[in-house]
Amino acid sequence: MKQQKQIQINYQGKDFLLDIVEGNLVNLNSLYEIAGSPINKDPYQWSKSPITQQLAKSLLATLNVKNRNSILKAKKGAPVKSHWQLAVAYAKYLAPEFHLAVNQVFKERLEESIDPELGITRSRQRAMVTWERQGKPENWIEQRLKGIFHRNVYTATLKKHGVESPRDYANCTNSIYKPLLGGTARDVRQKLNLPEKANVRDHLAGVELAALGLAEALATEHIESKDCRGGAQCEYASNHAGLSVKKALDHARLNR
Repeated sequence: MKQQKQIQINYQGKDFLLDIVEGNLVNLNSLYEIAGSPINKDPYQWSKSPITQQLAKSLLATLNVKNRNSILKAKKGAPVKSHWQLAVAYAKYLAPEFHLAVNQVFKERLEESIDPELGITRSRQRAMVTWERQGKPENWIEQRLKGIFHRNVYTATLKKHGVESPRDYANCTNSIYKPLLGGTARDVRQKLNLPEKANVRDHLAGVELAALGLAEALATEHIESKDCRGGAQCEYASNHAGLSVKKALDHARLNR
């Protein structure tokens, strides 16, 4: 899977996002930047050292794989990507205290892969701490967490009913966004002057989050009850749910 993901690292009192690329490789350039870009310790230089080469060879044997690119990709002028075990070694090379921070993060992820429920709990706790640091009030955080639940159920339902391409997922989501937020996710980012990859929902008001959660719950119910199939039918059901919630919200605001 080529999709890029990110995990959070707390280092020297600040939170940073570490890129996980091509499914499970760590972007060592991200580690280098988080550590303050120490002179003569860039990832490409490290990847070519005899110690690193021997470590990579040993890891290949331990994992019983032959493709070196599956654990270490190093091309001059491009980000260096590696298996997490090599990434931990690189973090140690950068600074001892940084090694401890990175090691803790991967230790937690390993524990969470064994115990998914633990992963859900920790993920929730990490999100709450991040939002609290951003100054989000308790009721907003609670609404955001509820929204994540509804979102997960909604996307799982879309998948179950034949929505496959990222474009179709985006179209279904935008069919809810348009009536409730006045435009697509991209439109909302532009309106709020947000970065291209910013999570729109982290910048919405509590009422908007609640409305989105309700719309996705209604869309899920509609798709299941009518056994909608494919992107077009699920998009229609999603838009119908968004319009229904928008109508109810407008009526409540008009009569308050």
